[in-house]
Amino acid sequence: MKVINKSIVFKFAAVLSVASVIIYLFELFGINTDFSYLLFKSRAVRILSLFPKNLFFFNFINTILITFGVYGYEKLVFFTSLGGAKLINGGIVCGIVNLARYGSDTAAVYLSAKAITLFSLTGICLALSIVDKAHIKEYLFVAVFMLLTGNATPVLLLLLLIKRPVYYLSLLFSFLSCLIAQVAEKAFVFCVSPSVFELFIHSSSKIYLFAMMIFTVAASYYISVLVCAKLK
Repeated sequence: MKVINKSIVFKFAAVLSVASVIIYLFELFGINTDFSYLLFKSRAVRILSLFPKNLFFFNFINTILITFGVYGYEKLVFFTSLGGAKLINGGIVCGIVNLARYGSDTAAVYLSAKAITLFSLTGICLALSIVDKAHIKEYLFVAVFMLLTGNATPVLLLLLLIKRPVYYLSLLFSFLSCLIAQVAEKAFVFCVSPSVFELFIHSSSKIYLFAMMIFTVAASYYISVLVCAKLK
């Protein structure tokens, strides 16, 4: 079995992290950079309309899809009627993101789960930077860019290629994030992506958000360190 060159993988993840900043800026100005979504939207709607609409399924499957840079599922649920539609102030409001902005608690839980998943990935990166000190800068680099842009693809792809058991752990965290989001007293919302900037701007309680971030990062860090120790 051919061994993957870690150096190449880390460089590739770093390039993706920098590219995610450019993509995020485009998205902020309303420019859709997901060409697969634009090309196959109608076909994707027909397929995805068959999927269960529950929170756990969405967050778990979406985490797998964005590992490979497939954001179509997320965009359809977040911004189209596939994520729900409601008559508000005489107009139809569609998508999880827009419904959450109008105070829908059910929609906001989806966004909270997405944000908490990113916090858990941050804890994983911190744990790996301690366990694998030779690549501490690389892990911290992709983690920081993930928090700045809300784009988890570089981190997930990095884990899949060089730390597959930890990648499976991240999928478990995506499931647990849904549980935490459901019991959380307050929701965390965003308009484009769950970057720390958007989360702190749009979420009602900054202190609660910060506390949840610290708790999730610490918990995922501790569990990841234990898992990595078992893998040695």
